[in-house]
Amino acid sequence: MNKISLEEIKPKDLYRIYEITSNPEVMKYVGNGKQWTKENVYNFIKYNLIEKKQNNSKRTHYSYKIVYNNDLAGIIEFHQFNELKNKNYHNKYFITRFIDIKYQRKGLGYLSMQLIKKEFYIHKSQSDKLYSLVRKSNEPMKKFMNKYNYQIKDEVIFNNEIFLIYEINIVNTYLFTVNKNIPNELINSLLQKRKNWNKTEVFPNDFLLFLNYYDFNKNNRKHFYKKSNMKSLVNNENNYLISKDKVFNSLKNLNSKYKLDEIKLDSKNINKYKNSIQDLFDKYNLLIIKKVKSYAGRDIYFSNSFSNLVNQIINEKGTFVIQEYIKNPYLINNKKFHFRVNILVTFFNKIIKLYFNKDILMGFAQKEFILNKLNKNIHNSHFRNKEINIFPEYFIENNLLTNENINYIYKQLYDILKSIKNNIDISCYSDSNFCFELYGLDLMITEDLNLKLIEFNFNPGMKMKNYNQFFEGLLEKTIDEIYPPYSNIEKVNSFIEIN
Repeated sequence: MNKISLEEIKPKDLYRIYEITSNPEVMKYVGNGKQWTKENVYNFIKYNLIEKKQNNSKRTHYSYKIVYNNDLAGIIEFHQFNELKNKNYHNKYFITRFIDIKYQRKGLGYLSMQLIKKEFYIHKSQSDKLYSLVRKSNEPMKKFMNKYNYQIKDEVIFNNEIFLIYEINIVNTYLFTVNKNIPNELINSLLQKRKNWNKTEVFPNDFLLFLNYYDFNKNNRKHFYKKSNMKSLVNNENNYLISKDKVFNSLKNLNSKYKLDEIKLDSKNINKYKNSIQDLFDKYNLLIIKKVKSYAGRDIYFSNSFSNLVNQIINEKGTFVIQEYIKNPYLINNKKFHFRVNILVTFFNKIIKLYFNKDILMGFAQKEFILNKLNKNIHNSHFRNKEINIFPEYFIENNLLTNENINYIYKQLYDILKSIKNNIDISCYSDSNFCFELYGLDLMITEDLNLKLIEFNFNPGMKMKNYNQFFEGLLEKTIDEIYPPYSNIEKVNSFIEIN
């Protein structure tokens, strides 16, 4: 996300502020609706400098410049509005903002609102609400307030015009639903220490967190369709990477050396593919068969017999992927293993970002590797053991690879992740404005240290080495990007961005 911040207004900002406020389109719904003169801007800056010298108990006006990618993009402020005849709003604070035309519709409105809420919390911590005065005729702003779930509190007449008063909670609201492997108190503590979150069962809210939702009962699934500003749920309708039979074709620019030779077929049309299956057998002698709609290692078979494979598919029924079997895997203690890379993909303001968790998990087979012995405990690798091993630490601690070897593996990983980022096609559902999701990338490494892409998993299991670091890093790249914490949070940087 592009950098946005609030900074103190200085005298040198006069001409840039004048450039913005002299535009009639910017000022149409601000104050009395008139453009500012240079004298107006001069007096505004002078008044702001005087206000800055007041202590918080006496100060009633706080103005900041919105800085976007090092440019002054607008002004946002909170101030008292005691000119309102309605006594209910005396000594209450109202937000006013105006943004340069060229920066409108880039998400600065909502992001600057979150930043000014933080400033309000710092300077006026005894208050828990801000307000916004919006002309009833201001359709764009009304649409904005509705989009982000701000509620109308009142309607007032001011200077012979009708205004709507919106209520803005300083503390955001969240609800999460996670599987039994993740302690609820961990998620709560990570959010609570940020000082800008309260748990709620009321919707719409600001943040809704799902994890491993295929395991949820119907009571938890009811939250899927609730309105929330940010959800850990994206629209995967056009994301073919999560389909076992489409992942390789979807990665159009990925080097073929990372892919496996494969055939996709439906059991109903098996006769049509018999020659292709036979050709694949002739080439590799040993094949792996995966049912497309399977997960967690289920419905995976190995075959070194053409007739047995065909019968297996006919009996099982469904859509399958038949792939070459990796005959030369890198072995540790004579056992197969695979890498699980936890991937975070965010969709904020129509921009996709991809991160991977630096703890790359290693799942091992139960029994020692014997190529021609078709036993799942030999050929399937999983995370069944209590001990969780991490790449590259495990290799370094056991003197298995040199730094040069490890860098070579990382280089290949970056190639694969860049291709995934360039080809993933996601969006937010209409009931959320910001969304993200976790995926699991499975890879194998051959004895000559070449990576092979196995699967790109939707809704991965939550097995990990350090839950605290994982979720702290997840929140850094998601909610903290939109809702800056009110407290100082030390970053763990456990998710690495792929540019």
